[in-house]
Order: sequence, then structure tokens, then C-alpha cells
Amino acid sequence: MLPLRIFATGMLMFIVADVTYDYSTIHAPYSGGDPVDTLWMVALVILWVAVACQLRAVPVSGYAAPLRPVTARPSVLPSTTTAGSPSGIRNWPRSTG
Repeated sequence: MLPLRIFATGMLMFIVADVTYDYSTIHAPYSGGDPVDTLWMVALVILWVAVACQLRAVPVSGYAAPLRPVTARPSVLPSTTTAGSPSGIRNWPRSTG
């Protein structure tokens, strides 16, 4: 439960940083190195700490679902949507003959 609380703290820090950024850009132009950059870096560090805590967590027996072997074929949907997009159609190989 601790990694989830740390993760939530990191997400709240991102929200604080974003609201601070919004407020500061309304009242003055943004420039790199503003204090809001520090808030974003602190939020990232908090998220990394949550990841490190999760990696050390021991699974509790009885709560985790057993792993199932993957028997389904992979979906072709991502390939078809990419090929059907305007950039995919524009970049589609054309015959020069």
C-alpha cells in the first residue's frame, strides 16, 4: 500500500506543478529554469521512489491471479490503423513503374 501512496503523492505534485505553471504563464512569460521546473523534477523523483518501492514489494499469496499462458494471436489492429492514417497512406511505398 505504501508504493500506491507514494505514487499518489507524486501525481499530486505534478498537479501542483501544472497549476503553478498555468498561473505563472498567465502573469509572466515562461522561461527555462523557473521554479516550476523544480516542482516537476521533484514529482519525477517521487514517482521513481514509488517504482523502487514497488519493485521490492513481495507478492501476497492468495491475492495475485495465476499467470495464464498467452494463446491468442497478436492483433493486427494497430498496423491497420497506422496504415490507414493520412501519414501512413502518404508514406506508403509506391511503384515507380
